[in-house]
Amino acid sequence: MQTLNDYIWDKYEGSNLWFEDEVAEQWQQDRVHNVLVAKEYLAGKHQIKKREIEYHNSKPFKPSAIILNYAKMITEFQTQFLLRNKLTLSLDDMENLKVVKDIYNKGRYHLLDTKLANTMIKYGEVYEYIYLDHRNRLKVNCFLLKIPSLSIMIWGK
Repeated sequence: MQTLNDYIWDKYEGSNLWFEDEVAEQWQQDRVHNVLVAKEYLAGKHQIKKREIEYHNSKPFKPSAIILNYAKMITEFQTQFLLRNKLTLSLDDMENLKVVKDIYNKGRYHLLDTKLANTMIKYGEVYEYIYLDHRNRLKVNCFLLKIPSLSIMIWGK
């Protein structure tokens, strides 16, 4: 399995600016653009609303539009359907199962499951950042890239 350091060395020859080069790649920018388009659509910002008044036989004609935004409702239904029952963890090895359950409970994943599933359904990606805080407690943050620069939007505590 390749480590992050190996990847940086292989692809960017160990450059300190590897992250900027990585997010500047076209496929990364396309991915972020698609997320932004989906966010605008789900927020009700549709292209039809931006149409200007047109003239026909010197008379102004304002296009009327009926906007039915079922996408937001469908994503909410999908999320609820996926998470209507509590998550069941199962492993053959009972020792490892106990460790996984402890991590799940200490990280309070049950509070993030809905947000993770909803974001995944809407945008096709979501990331988790798992770490220990200054008191050595397990913490989990979920994030989705916001714009092609280095900023991110963070949820959770």
